[in-house]
Amino acid sequence: MLITRTIAAVALVTALAAASVEAAKPAPPMPPMGPAPGAIVGARQGSMIMAANVLNTVDRALKANAPAKSVAFPLSGLVKWAEHIPSQFAPSTSAVPGTRAKPEVWSNRQEFLNKATDMALAADMMLAAARADDSAALTSALENARAACKGCHDNFQAPPPATKAG
Repeated sequence: MLITRTIAAVALVTALAAASVEAAKPAPPMPPMGPAPGAIVGARQGSMIMAANVLNTVDRALKANAPAKSVAFPLSGLVKWAEHIPSQFAPSTSAVPGTRAKPEVWSNRQEFLNKATDMALAADMMLAAARADDSAALTSALENARAACKGCHDNFQAPPPATKAG
């Protein structure tokens, strides 16, 4: 009986010692939070395509003399996207393969933010015009939005790679 108790006590002491050694080890580092830079670039590129589609939808609706209010829903999405353009250009995305963002996005950040604000304001104007069912105001706001897109892309987006003939 004494031998059994001694063995049990030794086993308990050994287990406690092993547990304290394990507890003293530093925890492994936490993985970084948030999406990876490549995922941000993919989302950014996809959202730019969707934004262009919204602008084209508005243009087609105006040309078809559809009520301006008929495009309020897609414009509400454009407004939400435009408010967050700067967050889609985290510095960690600058070296992701396939990005066409120029270094000026980060080196001339204030001008980039100004251009992003121009787009957000144009999107707000478009949505207000659509909700008011004012086609003339929507036409003007669409022109402003397209100018905002062009102004940003001219300064902050590299041209697409040349395609090979053949």
